[in-house]
Amino acid sequence: MIKKLDFIILKDLEVNNKTNTLKSYTVKEFSVTKNNVIKTNTLYKRLENLYKLGFVDYGIADKNAKTYFITNKGIEILNTIK
Repeated sequence: MIKKLDFIILKDLEVNNKTNTLKSYTVKEFSVTKNNVIKTNTLYKRLENLYKLGFVDYGIADKNAKTYFITNKGIEILNTIK
């Protein structure tokens, strides 16, 4: 199930052009965590759910941290709400 927060996360990836394995974010780089909108642990859980649904994928690791980018499927779901 997709929640409002999931759309915010996907939009953050799309707006910042995080669309492939080289252009990807660690959890700490998301604006929602930098601005204290949500806690890092919550973001991680939402990203894992979005990964399972195919809306985000893993990028190249940054040291030991996972990175994430929006997939074409994620972009398509964003286009349905515009």
